[in-house]
Formats: sequence, structure tokens, C-alpha cells
Amino acid sequence: MSDASRDELLQRLGELMSDVSERCYSAQWMGDTLTAIESRCRRALLDHEPQPWGIDEISVAEATELWSLAAQVGGWPEPDWDGNFDTYVCDTPFTSL
Repeated sequence: MSDASRDELLQRLGELMSDVSERCYSAQWMGDTLTAIESRCRRALLDHEPQPWGIDEISVAEATELWSLAAQVGGWPEPDWDGNFDTYVCDTPFTSL
């Protein structure tokens, strides 16, 4: 995969994670968003059940999409805290189920 393609997927994954955080906590990105989403996706996929988070849940279908993107990217994104918060960087490596 080219660097440009990987970066495009990384930005898409970051946006989806931000959307989940907004829907579940009315916050685009909180300090534990990455860890919370990754762990709930893992649990949804292992248990084949939606996982509650805040005022909503992460569905199995949503977890599947997020997990697939993280696997393709090779990690989980978070905002570029040193630059533009609408740009995502990948510092957390992906681990398989």
C-alpha cells in the first residue's frame, strides 16, 4: 500500500472514531477515546454483541469496519496534538484478535 493510500485510510479511521466519540459522549475526541474504542471493538468482535459506551453503543458492524481499517493501516489513530487536530497520526500499533 502506498503512503498516500495508508494516510487516506488513517484519516478515514480517525474521522470514524471521532464520529463514534461524538455520538456516544457528545465529544469529538477525549483522552481515552483510542483505548476505549479499540477495546470495545475487540470485545464486540469476540462476543458478537454490541458494546455500550456512554449514551450509545458500538455495533458489531461498526466494530468490524473500524477493526478492518485499523488492520489495513497497521495501527489506531489519534489527533495530531502538536499540529492540526483534524489530522490524525498513528502511534498505537494494531494487534490482532
